[in-house]
Amino acid sequence: MPRKKRTEKKQRARGNGEGSIYWDESKKRYYAAITVRWDPATGKPIRKKVSAKTQAEVLANLRQLEMERSLGARLDREKVTVAEWLGRWLTNYAELKLRDTVYPGYRSNMELHVIPIIGYIPLKDLQTDDVQTMINDLLRNGRSDKQKDKKEKPGLSRRTVEQIRAILHEALGQAKQGPNKLILDNPVDGTVLPPKVKQEVDPFTEEDAEKFLNFIIRHRLFASYFVAFFLGPRKGEILGLMWDDIDFDRKILEIKRELVRIIDKETGKQYLDFRPTKTPKSDRIIPLSDEMIRVLKHHKAIQNQEKLFFGEEYHDEGLVFSSEDGRRLWPRNYDRQYTSLLKQAGVAHKKFHTTRHTFATRLLERGVDVRIVQELLGHAQAGTTHDIYSHVIERVKRQSVEQLTGLAGNINLDGLSEDGEQVVLVRKPRSRGSREKIMGAVGEQ
Repeated sequence: MPRKKRTEKKQRARGNGEGSIYWDESKKRYYAAITVRWDPATGKPIRKKVSAKTQAEVLANLRQLEMERSLGARLDREKVTVAEWLGRWLTNYAELKLRDTVYPGYRSNMELHVIPIIGYIPLKDLQTDDVQTMINDLLRNGRSDKQKDKKEKPGLSRRTVEQIRAILHEALGQAKQGPNKLILDNPVDGTVLPPKVKQEVDPFTEEDAEKFLNFIIRHRLFASYFVAFFLGPRKGEILGLMWDDIDFDRKILEIKRELVRIIDKETGKQYLDFRPTKTPKSDRIIPLSDEMIRVLKHHKAIQNQEKLFFGEEYHDEGLVFSSEDGRRLWPRNYDRQYTSLLKQAGVAHKKFHTTRHTFATRLLERGVDVRIVQELLGHAQAGTTHDIYSHVIERVKRQSVEQLTGLAGNINLDGLSEDGEQVVLVRKPRSRGSREKIMGAVGEQ
């Protein structure tokens, strides 16, 4: 006679907190429940259920829950989506540790590129394949419609996608931390990017740099561009310069701050403020040439005239480069002005940062040691300078060696050939008798 199924609705068989298995007659399924955690407000257990058609299946599911709980995963995490976790991570973790100049980039990358694609997926269900599909989509078609309207390539650059991937990896890595883990593995770990293609810097030619500077020599901010080409600071460092940073007697200029655009975290409004430089090594002292001093003093005289014109309405913060009434210059507006001046001068457009590359390239071409260039640029490591300008360094090394051409003029090389046919052995081989004498002497020992 076949064994009859148990008809009782619930049959608990395990210890407190260890999980329980029971048969639900109305649904014809086995159920298992396990204590996830304890409600801090009521002190009551919060339990999670799983079900299956057979007792063996539900027991296997229960074992999986117990394993995850032992590893620290929160088992009540079904309702947490990728979008919800990223929002929580940005607010509770990233905002606390990131500079206010960096945090907006983290948030915009997540909100513009990640959440629209994978934000709906429950965090616990996110797979490596989901992230890889997102990466591939961003590389092929990641730009906004506005950017596509400008006839730019539809995909994001490899570097941008690499940054997005790194931010997402950091966010999901946080979800693994602590006693209440939301995921056990980071799905970003198995993703890949296309091979990195090294792009050589493309500086201004000496002719184009001279053409541009000669064209704008009467512009009120000519000195700022002269500083960019012949001292190599970053844009924010130029706009953050104070007259107190310049010592005309000692002929030095000190870089110790940047002017940056800040987005208020609560209101979303933008404003300009001073911040420390990019790295501790970015704080640096740069020697000034007589030409540079002449340009800066001329600019100071122009600024003094503007102060007289505006009088009490002049906003004097001691800035070297400012608007006519002394206000801080918005980096974006300064960039637009630079683009417009290049066009008027008939010089092909290059990013403002190219002025920095141009400065470094000219120094290296003139044989300046890479470690000196590193210090002048404010790079944290000489390896960074070497990697960026490796093609310039190789070219300079080749030119240096070629300068030795002709120094061997007194050595007759006419008898040498590439196939080695005219090579004559100078040392004669030993005679047979000499070899026998040597072997005999060895044998006698």
